[in-house]
Amino acid sequence: MNSCTALAANMDAGVWNGYKRVTKHKRPFAWVDGTPTKYESWKKGEPNNAKGKEDCAYMYAHEFLSRLEWNDNNCVNDWGYVCERNDCYYPPD
Repeated sequence: MNSCTALAANMDAGVWNGYKRVTKHKRPFAWVDGTPTKYESWKKGEPNNAKGKEDCAYMYAHEFLSRLEWNDNNCVNDWGYVCERNDCYYPPD
């Protein structure tokens, strides 16, 4: 997650994290691949679905924050994103 924090800290708007609203209520959200979540890091008061159009989550960090915070926003914003991948395996020589 440290690489995500560094990435988000260097972007003015933050980065999409692949978490999307699955109902029109404030919650619940789910990962776009359907994986159940065991962790959330919403900013206080979020998600709030402002104007009824905030269906995607993004994460952002500031220099003084030691963790990423999430907020919901309109899915059409043209921001960067992060992707999940498996750890790389390098066989011994």
